[in-house]
Amino acid sequence: MYSISEQYADPNAYFMTKRPGFILARRYGFAGMRELVADIPANAHVIDVGAGRSNFASSIAKKRPDVTCVQFDLRYPVEPETHPFLPNLEAIGGNILDVQSSAIAGRQFQRVYSYWLLGHLMKK
Repeated sequence: MYSISEQYADPNAYFMTKRPGFILARRYGFAGMRELVADIPANAHVIDVGAGRSNFASSIAKKRPDVTCVQFDLRYPVEPETHPFLPNLEAIGGNILDVQSSAIAGRQFQRVYSYWLLGHLMKK
């Protein structure tokens, strides 16, 4: 388990995954982050499910201070933690297969992103 403080100790760091936000934006059908970010409604709440150590949500938070971004991942602490440099970015731990017992239960999101997680889900 790691905390958002550990992940973002250096606000200019290139995080552990070598997948910058623009790669994910292209996977979602946008030409790049500028187009993806422009598509998000004003004052929206967005979530990156299975965020890991990605910089996708922080890329959105930097460009759109009006948007609240949540990184959701099993490895984050269960209690929400706000980014030390971006007040509109939170890390929340929990299992997407048991959302009702997590800190995102009852929250509404206008955009839900989850690209890398799907390959990790398996039928039991």
